[in-house]
Amino acid sequence: GNLGPVIIGGLVALLILGFGGITGVAMNPARDLAPRIMTFLAGWGSEVFTAGNNYWWIPIVAPMIGAPLGGAVYNAFIDPPKENEQQQV
Repeated sequence: GNLGPVIIGGLVALLILGFGGITGVAMNPARDLAPRIMTFLAGWGSEVFTAGNNYWWIPIVAPMIGAPLGGAVYNAFIDPPKENEQQQV
């Protein structure tokens, strides 16, 4: 059968279990950055960005690095171009 969704769900569950307590499950930047901006604007000051050893920028920058890197790994190892295929632009 098709176990892809089960495997992806299991991996997400493991990530949440492993990093949830430390990071507050900031896998979606909107769930971490927007509340920080709102609390900053509400008067808590810059402490909202320095809390947690300045972790706030990781969920924003990591996907920008990881997505192209993951795509390059996929293209290089999982689905490399065949010799007789032409590159499409």
